Amino acid sequence: MATLISGAADLLDGIDLYCANAGIARPGGEDATEPDWEASWQVNVMAHVRAARLLTGPWLEQGKRSPDLHGIGGRPADHARLGPRTR
Repeated sequence: MATLISGAADLLDGIDLYCANAGIARPGGEDATEPDWEASWQVNVMAHVRAARLLTGPWLEQGKRSPDLHGIGGRPADHARLGPRTR
């Protein structure tokens, strides 16, 4: 994830918007194997957490508005922890 974001930022002279849409589905439902559950967790949850960690710090340091984290499970209360919004 870090390599992807760093490469995109270099190529595009920064990242202003990030749309998180990664996801996988494994067969088996609640009976899926442990490795299938782990793969689903890593892609469906942790990939978005890692991206948010890499992106929000630089955005806030640059004085950009706090990102909307609803796409990665954020709640409006989480925004207060990210700092004040600026225009």
